[in-house]
Amino acid sequence: MIIEGRCITVDNNKNNKKDYKKNLLLGISLALLLFSLVGLGFRWRDQYNNEQAVEEARKIARESRESESEDFYQQDAITIGWEREATDEAPKEALPFIQELQEKNPEVVGWIEVAGTEIDYPVVQAEDNEFYLKRDWLGQDNSAGAIFMDYRNDPLGLEERKTHTILYGHHRQDGSMFQNLMNYKDEAYFRENPTFEVTDQYGTHTFEIFSVYVTSIDFYFIETRFPEDEDFEVFLDSIIERRKFDSDVKVSAEDHLLTLSTCTYEYDDARFVVHARRVEE
Repeated sequence: MIIEGRCITVDNNKNNKKDYKKNLLLGISLALLLFSLVGLGFRWRDQYNNEQAVEEARKIARESRESESEDFYQQDAITIGWEREATDEAPKEALPFIQELQEKNPEVVGWIEVAGTEIDYPVVQAEDNEFYLKRDWLGQDNSAGAIFMDYRNDPLGLEERKTHTILYGHHRQDGSMFQNLMNYKDEAYFRENPTFEVTDQYGTHTFEIFSVYVTSIDFYFIETRFPEDEDFEVFLDSIIERRKFDSDVKVSAEDHLLTLSTCTYEYDDARFVVHARRVEE
């Protein structure tokens, strides 16, 4: 090519290389966009399916409570590996809405409700702590998971003393599952909302919160067995020392302790933990 009397050589190979790089970057960008859209689609699908499953459970609970709140009927206890000694006492009468949920999934062991939040869910229990991480309360595949009880706990033992029950749930960005536990990071909220309710097969129990904090998984706050009272007292001291806010709630080794646990994102493998004691009726 001649321009103004000068000979200019065009390097076609260099231009081809530039075009190749541009096309490659464009292809990578489109692939990443497609991957993100597919991932977002799966997330929306799981969110929708989880909302439908949860609403089904809430409808069962709501309608049963409204129509049969005073009527109970007998049912053999679902213990998931827990055996009770036979007694001469008549079997307890199960709550109708819990039985209806158990007809959908026999691994339903109760219900949790934290007033003023979206936490209003059935509680399930499997033979390990992995199954319901990616399954909803009906046992169907779903990344939202379910609210589930530690497999080592007795689902019928909420009235027992010297015991530690643990419930787990995901921290979902859409505000579902245990995301609303983050409210307890605020001291005013912590003091204005000191209790929550957990229902087992036979009745509802109130728990009052005495300790909340962020911790790593290096701290084993999910111990469930304490051979001696002293062991329980040492554990109680360790979780009280970590609490974010002071509390007037008195706790002892005679109490039934219930813990709510979810992920939080202050650092890798961080957990937000809420500890409460059962209020004696």
